[in-house]
Amino acid sequence: MDFQDKEIKCKDCPNTFVFTAGEQAFFAEKQFQTPARCKDCRQRRKAEKDANGGQAPAQSRPVVVEQVARSGGGRHARSSRRHRDEQFE
Repeated sequence: MDFQDKEIKCKDCPNTFVFTAGEQAFFAEKQFQTPARCKDCRQRRKAEKDANGGQAPAQSRPVVVEQVARSGGGRHARSSRRHRDEQFE
């Protein structure tokens, strides 16, 4: 397969980076996915992950918790509602 250099926009910052033909061949051979982040963002993300004991940064967690709270959902939502309703009977 003949690869050509391709410019990709980083998903974390406004920068673009070049995914070279050689890198594409290597990624294809190893069956890796096309990178989505530039080198600086990959290094920053890795440092954050290392600092959190191997866990990905929890940046999106408050939003998810807020969405679940607003929807009245969640693991114990049904039992909590039932308990709340029993209190007012």
